[in-house]
Amino acid sequence: MKAVSLEAIRLLRLERMLQPFIAPTSGLFLYFAAKTQGQPKLRALIDMATAQLRQGILGLTSTCPSP
Repeated sequence: MKAVSLEAIRLLRLERMLQPFIAPTSGLFLYFAAKTQGQPKLRALIDMATAQLRQGILGLTSTCPSP
């Protein structure tokens, strides 16, 4: 089964079947433990994702508030 799936992915044979049923989203949501909020690595990820959303790089619409 795994080999068949990898082959289908490699040959681009897969199709999105449930796309019409996916609810639209307004962007990217990050969930993290409160105790990790002050970590510089997490802050850097949030800042990078926010900046890229504002620029449209991630292909999502931005509802990020301005800092």
